[in-house]
This record gives sequence, structure tokens and C-alpha cells, in this order.
Amino acid sequence: MQRVARPKVSPLARKGGLKAGESRFGMLLLLPAVAAFCLVVLKPFIEALLLSFQRFTIEMSEPRWIGLSNYRRVLSDDLLLGSFVTTAIFVAATTFLSIFIGFCWAILLNQPFRGRDALRGLSLLPWVMPAVVASFLWGWIFNSRYGLVNAAAFELGLIDFPVAWLSTATGAMAAVVITKVWLSVPLFMSFFLAGLASMDREQLEAARVDGAGNFRIIKDHILPHLRPVLLVTVVLGMIGNLQHFDTIWALTQGGPVRATSVLSVEVYRRAFEQWDLGMAATLGVLWLFTIMPPAYFYLRQLMKGPSDAGSVHALAKLVFASMLIVIGLFLFFPIYWLVVSSLKSSAELYLVTPTLWPRDITLENYRTAIFEGDLGLHLYNSLVVSLSSATLNATLAVYAGYSFAKYRYFGRKPVMMFMLAAQMFPFGLLLITIYPQLTNWGLLDTRLGLMVSYIVFALPVATYMLYSYFSQVPNELIEARAPTAPAICGSFTPSCCRFRWRRSSPCSSTVSCGAGMTCSIP
Repeated sequence: MQRVARPKVSPLARKGGLKAGESRFGMLLLLPAVAAFCLVVLKPFIEALLLSFQRFTIEMSEPRWIGLSNYRRVLSDDLLLGSFVTTAIFVAATTFLSIFIGFCWAILLNQPFRGRDALRGLSLLPWVMPAVVASFLWGWIFNSRYGLVNAAAFELGLIDFPVAWLSTATGAMAAVVITKVWLSVPLFMSFFLAGLASMDREQLEAARVDGAGNFRIIKDHILPHLRPVLLVTVVLGMIGNLQHFDTIWALTQGGPVRATSVLSVEVYRRAFEQWDLGMAATLGVLWLFTIMPPAYFYLRQLMKGPSDAGSVHALAKLVFASMLIVIGLFLFFPIYWLVVSSLKSSAELYLVTPTLWPRDITLENYRTAIFEGDLGLHLYNSLVVSLSSATLNATLAVYAGYSFAKYRYFGRKPVMMFMLAAQMFPFGLLLITIYPQLTNWGLLDTRLGLMVSYIVFALPVATYMLYSYFSQVPNELIEARAPTAPAICGSFTPSCCRFRWRRSSPCSSTVSCGAGMTCSIP
């Protein structure tokens, strides 16, 4: 009797368990990312957690164990408890305004009009702008003597004398909230646009035929469709705002009189101004507990062409045009003001009544920056650090994402969950122990030290992006490795713990480049 050979079952397509060698290969792919993660994230996190139970100040050579004393100090300090209230106000205001404006802007950019695609691309400019640059830009706009806000308020008759916006509690909070909202709107807009792109156009057209107005369509059709996106966006916005530090420190440094002193500012102040590392670590741990509920919900959500609206009525067109102008001015006018200010002379910059267009256009500021400053060195440092860290993180994330998506082995899911959860860790908490660690390694004030520290927030994000991509790739396509089939990240070959890296398709390289670009954005 002729024996019939059994078909070879792919280790990726097999529904049962994997062989020991295949499991080891999956873990081998994960090993570089886990090693970097443990060294730069897990170790500092554990050290900071232990430090919260110790007293360690600049006068002490070694930390001393004091149990829960630091936590009792926090609960009895009204100023520190006030920072939790300030954080709640900042998070609530920035999250609501960012999502509301981002949603409205996405709805507007989902309508058909000339120049829509260009406007979508330009809308991302605030997101890619460094937070420190945006902070100085808005600080100049809110300047009490030369700022545009006071000048406009004078012209409208709203004020009779200059207002020091950044020197009052309400004005300072408004300034930091507006700056953070301006930076966040483009990201949330892109989330909502992606959700709107998957809507059924015929359903919207049918609703219009039935007589539904624009607001009724948004309420009954668009919002229910975007509910999953909205939930994740709200949680992601809360997490990002709970962690925020850059714009607050650059604009107000937590002032005036702690009016904008959120938890991230308090942790930094305790650690690097008062050098009370034990108290700073305690605040960081409590900060982590405030992030955990939304982070848990976000992780649960993770583990689980644009439509054109029909014709609108005249009133709806008027509302559409008005919102387009208002939100467009909010997003684009600061960028316009930044460019125009760079073309003004020093004398014109410091006029009490600002000019909307330079009286005499000059390139003196650019000449000074290029030839008299260290622009070349700064640009070189930025390129080296950003490109190197992006390449390092994208390379580690390719193997980790592929391992998580295509292999099943003991401990895979807990490791993946913990790595994804690391993007929600308070950076200030990790910075407390990363700083002395870089000092001990001789990497402080070096480019390599910056590259290593960027792993803290870049590796989890890049890993999740590539994990999501590989999860959607059919296993049969990877196993076929036919010359005509696109190679997915080089067609990994699990047998004998080997893999081939083939460049017959740009599919995986495109996603890897996207992950690298995300890691390189400040």
C-alpha cells in the first residue's frame, strides 16, 4: 500500500500548542526587547517603588528604611494634596476641550470642499511641534506687555490695562490648558477621522432622505459608530494629560503660588530641586495609582477613503463655515504668528501694539541663529539622537511585535501586557532612578544616554504598532514565502531557530518606518 505523506502544518497556522523549538524561537525574538525593557524600565520602576518606603535626601549617603512615613507625610501636607486637585482640574479641562475640538474638526474635515486634503495635512503641524517650542510660542502670545492676547483685548475694549496672564492663578491655568489643547487636537482629530472613514455612506444618505438634520445625524449615527474610538480617546487623553510636564514647566514652572503645580511638577521639584528622592518616589507611586484605572481600561481595549456627507442646508453651511474658521484660526494662527515674528526686527517684536505683518521683513534672526549660534551642533545632536533612537526602538519592536503576534508560549500575554502598560508609567517616577543610573554608567549629558532613556516611552508604543500590524497579516502568507507573495518583515522561518530577512515587499518596512517616525517625534 502506498503511504500518503501528511501535509506539513505551519507552526503559525496550527491551532494547538507549539513545539518546544518553535516556542523557544518566539521567546528568542522577544529577548532583545525584554532585555532593554528590564534594564531601562523595569529596574528603575522597582527601585523607585522601594525608594518610596525610604528616606533619601542630598545630605544622606545611603537611603534609610522608614516604612509608610513618606505616605503619611503626603496625606498630611495640604500643599501636596492640593496638587492632586490641580491635576484633576488640568486633566478634566484639557481632555474635554481636546476631544471636543478634535471631534468637531474631524467632522468638518470629513465634508467635501476644495483644499480639504491639504488642510488635513497642515492640521498635524501642532502635534509634531516640540512641546517646549509651543510653550514659548504661547508664552509670547500671553505676554503681559507685548502679547497678542492683551493687544486684541485692548482693541475690543475688553480690558483697560495690561493683564499679566501668567502671573494670576486663573490666567496661568488657562494658558497651560490652551497650550496643551493646541498640541493635542491634531492627534485626536486623526483618531476620529480614521473612525469616520469606516462609516457606511449609504446609511448617512438614507438618514438625510428621511429628513434627519446634521445634528440628528451626529447624535444618532456618527456618535454611536465612533463610540469605541471615543472611549479609547478619552482614556488615552486622560493618561497623557496626567503625565504631562513639558508645557507647564516651560510656561509657569507650577506657579504662580502653585496654581499650576500638577503631580508631574511636584515630583520633579521634590526630586531635582529639594533632592528629597524618597518623597518624590512616593508622589510618583501615588501618581501611578491615579493613572492605573484609565490605563487598565485602555489596555483592555487594546487587547480586544473618508465618507462624504450629502448636501446641507444654508444654515448648516453657515455653521460649518463658522466652525471651520474658528477652529482653523485656533490651530493655524499660532504657527502663522511664529513665522511672522521670526521675520520682524527686534524693535518691532517689542512694540506694545503688535503688528500682524512685518513692517520691514528681515532675515536677521535667521542669520543670527545660523551663523552666530550653535544651530549646526543642535541640529546634528537632534538628528543623531532621534534617528538612532528611532532605529533602535523600531528594530527591537519588530522582533517583539512579531513574537507577540505569531507565537504562543508561556508568559507571552503577561509580558505583553506589562510592556504595553509601561507607556502609562509616570515618566517622573522612572526619572528619579534613571538619572543616577545614567550617572553611574557615565552616560549623563551624552547622546547615548538620551537614546537609552527614550526606550522608556518609545519601545512600548512601537511594539504595540507592530504587534497590531503583524496580528492582521495572514499566517499562510508568511509561511508561503513564494517569490510573488509579499514578505512580511522578511518571512521568519521558525524551524531550527532561523529566519530569513527578505525585502521583496515594502509592507513591513513601511510600518517599521512609521513606528520609527512615531518614536522620533518629540
